[in-house]
Amino acid sequence: MPTVILAGHCGADTGGLQRWATGLMPGMEQHPQAVAWVNRIFDRTGESTLDWMRELATSQSSLLARMAMITNFDDVQQQATGLGAMPGFGKSRLNVAEVKQQVLAILGGNP
Repeated sequence: MPTVILAGHCGADTGGLQRWATGLMPGMEQHPQAVAWVNRIFDRTGESTLDWMRELATSQSSLLARMAMITNFDDVQQQATGLGAMPGFGKSRLNVAEVKQQVLAILGGNP
């Protein structure tokens, strides 16, 4: 089961996502493999993370295969998966069974 790296999230969202994911998969932070959950906008700069993902797509595309966009906007989600990222989810859907099953599949747990 992989470690989850949170990129671009504000402090409150980071803490909430950590608690949520740890609740799904206790002990996941001890696994050496990593998955990155990337926020749509970098919290500190306000820049689009899609621009960063586009740069990665040209230089380090294998990293994108371990990333998932966290956004409620379907068009941004489609752009991220079009670049090579895993399908992500929106924070507003954290309690939806389908999202929990999707995340468990990514993390290597049993839905």
